[in-house]
Amino acid sequence: MYAFFHPELAAVATQVYDEQLRYETGGYSTTSVAAVQRDRLKSVLEYAHSNSTFYSRRLDAFVAAHPNGFELADVDHIPFTTK
Repeated sequence: MYAFFHPELAAVATQVYDEQLRYETGGYSTTSVAAVQRDRLKSVLEYAHSNSTFYSRRLDAFVAAHPNGFELADVDHIPFTTK
């Protein structure tokens, strides 16, 4: 309900909904799903690396080892964190 009062959030909600419908109706190939997963994971890692001292330290080696990006197969090399 909060998204209705913020146009940016409403736009994101609409995009996510549209993507979900496309996925459910077979509009995404396996390759497309993998690309979306990789791009979103990359976005999360970049955000964490740039905005958190803790995660920046944890991800420095991974980022240095993958200067041109990474593939989903590289996920095994992302350091886990526990609290």
